[in-house]
Amino acid sequence: MYKIFTISYLGLLGISIFIFSQNSAFSADYKKGLTAFRNKDYATAFREWKPLAEKGNVKAQHNLGWMYRDGKGVTQNYKTAFKWYKKAAEKGNTKAQFNLGSMYYQGRPVSLNYKTALKWYLLAAEKGDPNAQNDLGLMYENGDGVPKDYKLAHKWFKLAAEQGNVIAQINLSIMKMKGAGIIRDTVRAYMWTSIAASRGDSKAEKLKKEIEKKLSPNEVNEAKKLTKECLRKNLIRC
Repeated sequence: MYKIFTISYLGLLGISIFIFSQNSAFSADYKKGLTAFRNKDYATAFREWKPLAEKGNVKAQHNLGWMYRDGKGVTQNYKTAFKWYKKAAEKGNTKAQFNLGSMYYQGRPVSLNYKTALKWYLLAAEKGDPNAQNDLGLMYENGDGVPKDYKLAHKWFKLAAEQGNVIAQINLSIMKMKGAGIIRDTVRAYMWTSIAASRGDSKAEKLKKEIEKKLSPNEVNEAKKLTKECLRKNLIRC
């Protein structure tokens, strides 16, 4: 049986790396924090970003949420992470909206609430966040707080997969293998796992080998050709 995967939370790549702020002093302090963060000097990054977050800098607020959640430069505290994510999410920070949705979806540190998770995921997904798009696909695939809708699940997985999200590429492949609510397409299932596996994902590599056993030699050749074409088109309309 094939398992659909969730993103969980954004890790290192979830840090807001762009420098936009109200004035040059904010920019300079944010940049100092970013430099320290890249050097894995999390204590200094936290020290630079906390005053900015307290003054309303949305990117610093999001970053503090990540640092409190993962215990980087500060004692791990999920409730404080939630507080900073919520502040940033309410101001429209896409990464914070995804992470806040994940906290509600997984029930940590707040009570599990699919309705609220859906709200924050939708806000992020509609702005193009591939992680939120993947987890929306998961919600519709499983019927978590929404009626099961395989077509919508397929839609969100595909949008995320086309942006290079490896987990969504695996999930899209699994949907095409199962053929639930959509036309079963093992050739394109192989294509998407091949694309994910090319990024070094071990789960994708394992799934690719499993799918290959179900294909004829001609189908494998067709799938490999589609994979090359899809990569050439930067994953769009594959």
